[in-house]
Order: sequence, then structure tokens, then C-alpha cells
Amino acid sequence: YGTDQKRSRYKKTFLMKLMTRKKGPIPPIIVIINILLQFFFAIFFKFLSFNIKFLAVVGWTLIPISLLIIFVCLFQFRENKTTFVVFKEAAKLITSGIYSYSRNPMYLGMLMTLIAIGLILSNIGSILFAFLFIPIMKHRIILHEEIMLMDQFHLEYKIYKKNTRRWI
Repeated sequence: YGTDQKRSRYKKTFLMKLMTRKKGPIPPIIVIINILLQFFFAIFFKFLSFNIKFLAVVGWTLIPISLLIIFVCLFQFRENKTTFVVFKEAAKLITSGIYSYSRNPMYLGMLMTLIAIGLILSNIGSILFAFLFIPIMKHRIILHEEIMLMDQFHLEYKIYKKNTRRWI
């Protein structure tokens, strides 16, 4: 019983430390680091490689789709005259277009890019490493952005958050 309490207290402390840091690295830096680690896995953990050409084709197909999603998001930010810069106060809450399907479609596009790279590299470690992007983004970026948006657009954001999923 004592060990479980200590473990639970440690988890809470660890999560609180993650959440108390106001700013994490910007998403493009997180993506670049992730890509470098994916290549590291593909080069140094060859025993995790596989040879399924179809999955590499899927990866190459996902790249332009993911980039299109990211550019559509950037266009919506520009069209609505608000910022896409992380941790900067928004002029407007975007809830239409691609943002009516996901609260974080730009991050979803980045995740798709990472998965695509893992598929192209044909390495299980590289693919699994792509999925680390989700908890990193959630704890270092998204939760902080959500707090900022809730403070700024309280009722409007509360309704949007209730009706629109975080990822998909």
C-alpha cells in the first residue's frame, strides 16, 4: 500500500513538473528532433526494419496530405488575422473549416508527417517513436494552449472544446 501511494505521488509530481513549465520547445523543433530520432532508429536498430513496400507507398502518400493539412491551417490563421505562434495571445478563436473537425489539426498534420516518415523508413522503432509526439505535444504545448484559450475565450472555447475533439 505504501509503495502504491509513493508511486502515485511521484506520478503526480512528475506531471505537475511537466505542466508547470510555461513554455516548451516550439512544435517544429519537436518535429525535427523526432525526425532525427526516427532516422537514428532506422540506422542503428536495423533489426526493427521490415520490407513491406506498400507501407512505404502509404508513407509517401501521407506526406503531401499532411503538408496540405498544415498549410490549410496556416491559411485559416492568416484569413482570420490571428497568430499561429505558440503561446502568443490569439486575436480570434478559429472553430470553422478544418478546425471544426479537430482542435489541433496542424499538430495532427505534423503527427501524420512523422508516421509517414516512419513508414518510409520501414522501421518499427521509427514508427513507434512518431507516436511519442502525442504525449509530448499534449503536456508541453496543447494543455498550456488550452488554458490560454479558456482564459481568453471562456464560454466560446468551452463550447468548442465540448463539441470538437482534441486530435480527431
